[in-house]
Amino acid sequence: MYEDLDSLDHDPELAQALGSMLAAWARAETTLVHAYAVATGLHLNLCSAAYYKIPTFEARAKVLLALIEERPDPFPERGTLMKAVSGLVALAPTRNRWVHAVWVSKAGSTLTHVFNMGKDGKSRVAQQITGNAVRQHVLAVQAKAREIEKLSSVVIKRRRRP
Repeated sequence: MYEDLDSLDHDPELAQALGSMLAAWARAETTLVHAYAVATGLHLNLCSAAYYKIPTFEARAKVLLALIEERPDPFPERGTLMKAVSGLVALAPTRNRWVHAVWVSKAGSTLTHVFNMGKDGKSRVAQQITGNAVRQHVLAVQAKAREIEKLSSVVIKRRRRP
């Protein structure tokens, strides 16, 4: 019989990996602000204010991709930047499944499971979640964020040239 969790004291490795996931996603969102600056030509501070006014990650990503795609003066990195942003967006459902799950464990066990109470019955099966799985997700998020940041920096620097 599973019991709902209110902490991960029984699984410190998983708790640490989840903390890293939070930091990785926060950093990834910062790189999306940089991509907003590329798409709009606006200062990073203004882009940051605008980005965080959009209420959900999904909406932020859709607006960003539309801005990049519809930009009147295309830039050579446009397709690559859109692909990188789309790659990051594709990782978000995994994070959402974990964040919005019911976290459980069996009494005395060091294993942690999640139940996703979505509409499909398949997701209601307990799925084990491990520190390693979360770390692999973090590495993927970090890689996409670095790619977005690098592409954004190239375009922004090119704009600053006299």
